[in-house]
Amino acid sequence: MRGVRRLEEVACLSVHPAPRQPECEPLQWLPPQPVGVVAYTCGCRNVSYELCHVNGQAFVRRTVRLADGHVIEETHRMPIHKAREFWERLLRGEIQ
Repeated sequence: MRGVRRLEEVACLSVHPAPRQPECEPLQWLPPQPVGVVAYTCGCRNVSYELCHVNGQAFVRRTVRLADGHVIEETHRMPIHKAREFWERLLRGEIQ
């Protein structure tokens, strides 16, 4: 059909984290809580991330899509500037 593009031809609208680096530091992930999302990665992959703020603190949330549902986990709460550093490292593939 004219004008219809295949899914793989459509450009993503959000950022993707870089592949895991050789000395990637693992993060501890916790169960989710209601928050405000201030940045996020593209949802086209099985794993996506959100930078979240709540009560003057921040953290990174990870959503993993599975065949039978999804798993949502969060890092520990930290000062907003520290969470932004985590976010930047995550996007560079330095932590996951």
